[in-house]
Amino acid sequence: MAGAGGSLSVTPTPSICRHFNAPAGCRRPDCRALHVCFYFVTSQCRFGARCRLPHTLETERTATLLRQLGVPAGRRQPLQLLTELRRQYTSAAAGSGPATAAGGLPPVCLHYNGSGCLKEDCLSLHLCYLMVTGRCPGGRCRRSHSLSSL
Repeated sequence: MAGAGGSLSVTPTPSICRHFNAPAGCRRPDCRALHVCFYFVTSQCRFGARCRLPHTLETERTATLLRQLGVPAGRRQPLQLLTELRRQYTSAAAGSGPATAAGGLPPVCLHYNGSGCLKEDCLSLHLCYLMVTGRCPGGRCRRSHSLSSL
């Protein structure tokens, strides 16, 4: 899609709300992120049908959010969106995305960025995934933003 002056106009894939995936849930009425189970998107949810979080993108909230964000109709299809989200979140964790760009570091821990990592011997980095991908708003973020704390 060409924008004004022939530049390419790209609508980014919306992010998954980290607050929604935390134990307390998201309480922000103006939240502009997807309310879906992070581990469902990354195919790692161990609770399946018993999960307290939605395992679907086919909700009215998601449809409304995608329209508000200007996501084109073709990218609003649940399967297309899920494919884009899986690519976005699993590529960084698997080591092929920006999360491992700094000198071959191990991947960012998805559990740490979700409900919390309980592994004592976790080999992944406990860093803020949104910070690594340049999307963390900072301020009240509870996740680590420093390699020196590892």
